[in-house]
Amino acid sequence: MVILKKELVMNDFVKKATSFLFFDLPLHPELISASFNKAHKKLLVENPDWSTSATKQKLTYQYWSVHVLRHFLALFSLPALLFIFLQLNQTSFRQSFLIVIIVGVICYFILYVFHYRAEYFTTYLPILETVKESYDRKQLELVEKCRQAQLSNFSLALFFYVLSNINGFGQISIDDRSANLLMRLYGVDPGSMKKHLALIIRISKKTKLTDRKITEFKNRFAETYDFMESLHFVEGIKRLKELEIRFFAP
Repeated sequence: MVILKKELVMNDFVKKATSFLFFDLPLHPELISASFNKAHKKLLVENPDWSTSATKQKLTYQYWSVHVLRHFLALFSLPALLFIFLQLNQTSFRQSFLIVIIVGVICYFILYVFHYRAEYFTTYLPILETVKESYDRKQLELVEKCRQAQLSNFSLALFFYVLSNINGFGQISIDDRSANLLMRLYGVDPGSMKKHLALIIRISKKTKLTDRKITEFKNRFAETYDFMESLHFVEGIKRLKELEIRFFAP
């Protein structure tokens, strides 16, 4: 059992070392995705307005400054140091050191053109862009899901109007003050809330509703009923029924 475990650890090490030497490790989609999510979450904590495009730029910099540099140094530094060590007692040490620098620049240029740059544009960048778009899409889907789960603005206005009448919160008027209060409570556009308050309060003065509008408003009343029933808000349901009768009265 112990021998088997050691073999698994050794195989894993050899696999990772091979992947590193052939520069496959930084190009794994799983690693890029994990790095993006980790970096973006951390940056969002520091700055809530941080964008996914900015995180993409951070990871692009990381590719060149960390992955590429680390890989090149790992490949070149060991033979270079060995060569310099062998030349320590030679009279041409300075010339040898200069040769190492020149060879290093040439090797990096070759790797840059034919490997690092090619892999960046054909593999790393497309994967990173895909990860970014996938993250953005999931965030939009989450927002849309939350939006669909939320009561409509008219239902929110209905609920608050009924609640304020039952608990005596004070006069709810068709003005900016009441609309701004609802905006602070629900986080919705005050102009929209003001319009819905006008429909609810000015029942006797509202224009004749079209069949389409009647159906829409009945659906909004129905979802408000469902919400109140889930709260077991008996008095609220009673007041809402009274309001509904007046609202759809000819």
